[in-house]
Amino acid sequence: MKRLLTILTLAMVGSIAAAACGGDTEVVEKIVEVEKIVEVEKIVEVEKVVEVEKIVEVEKVVEVEKIVEVEKIVEVEVTKDITVGFANIARTGCEFCLSVEEGIKDTFEALGYKFFGLDHGADPGQMLANADAMVVRGVDVYLDFDGGITSYVATIEKMKDAGIPIVFIDGLHPEPTPNVYWFGADSHEAGRMMGEWIVDYVNENWGGKIDDIFATWDSGWSDDTKGRLTAGMKVINAAFPEWSADGSTGSGKKVTISGDSVSTPGPTMAAATAFMNANPGSTRLLFLTVNTDIAGFAVQAAMETVGREDAGIIVGHGADGNAVEAIRDGSKTFVMSVGYFPERYGEMLREYVVSILLDRTVDPILIISHEPVDITNVNRLYPEN
Repeated sequence: MKRLLTILTLAMVGSIAAAACGGDTEVVEKIVEVEKIVEVEKIVEVEKVVEVEKIVEVEKVVEVEKIVEVEKIVEVEVTKDITVGFANIARTGCEFCLSVEEGIKDTFEALGYKFFGLDHGADPGQMLANADAMVVRGVDVYLDFDGGITSYVATIEKMKDAGIPIVFIDGLHPEPTPNVYWFGADSHEAGRMMGEWIVDYVNENWGGKIDDIFATWDSGWSDDTKGRLTAGMKVINAAFPEWSADGSTGSGKKVTISGDSVSTPGPTMAAATAFMNANPGSTRLLFLTVNTDIAGFAVQAAMETVGREDAGIIVGHGADGNAVEAIRDGSKTFVMSVGYFPERYGEMLREYVVSILLDRTVDPILIISHEPVDITNVNRLYPEN
């Protein structure tokens, strides 16, 4: 090609020179003919390049289709005879827990997986027995809603020996260990959101004044989980310096804390009653039930029993079905609960669990997002029908 172009170019130069010396129109026609030949050669060359690019593009598309097809095959293979094991922290008396289980069951059965569910009953001994049952059943992955009741050690060993990956739900973060994962709440973020919501409410409705603060939590919680209260109190303290969780700042006003009331509303109800009796006539009392909405309803029952529905407001954590309905109905006492969206746990775990089953690399910790649920957004977050 280069040689042909060189010859043509020389011919052109010679012809041009002849024309410049007074050549006739025949020379000019020859020049035009040469230019046409060169142009045709260029077009042919471009067409060849385009054709090659088309072939390469087709090959790329075919390659992508092959990759997609392989991934589809893998996804199909992982659904064959897969059993997801799940153990609930407590089915009895816990609306939140039932929502978690129902969401997980529906999500994975929709994928074609089998579901094997058990109840811990908030009993550490039963938790170990349930771990053994998971091994005997031969589950492919174990979702353990332990909630931090155990130290995880014995359960992890059982799953390790059986080669079963485990995902703990809520509670303590486990030590980094192969095939051990954790999914749950961001306690500090949830606490911060609660604190910010309370500051706005107190400024807008109580003129920036709080008469007293009552809170619930589980005394056995880790410092991280206690962040549901401590992170909230840090925000409240910044706005109202006289208040702190331990009475260490400002005028030393201390939060009254009732512990060990996760699933037993009786003690919370008794403690809230005593708290109101210690604050006769107060109408700006804060009740922070940061463990479960069960505790929030125990406080509400105490208010109704002593005829003090105007004593203050209840702010919970969890936004279980009962709390959502109370908020939607315009409750004057149970006014907000930080959303953990228990009914969506299955949805949030779906891709995570499938990736674990496919032996893909995933972050060992998966944290959910939160949002305060109150009268302003309840219908958006939870459409009534």
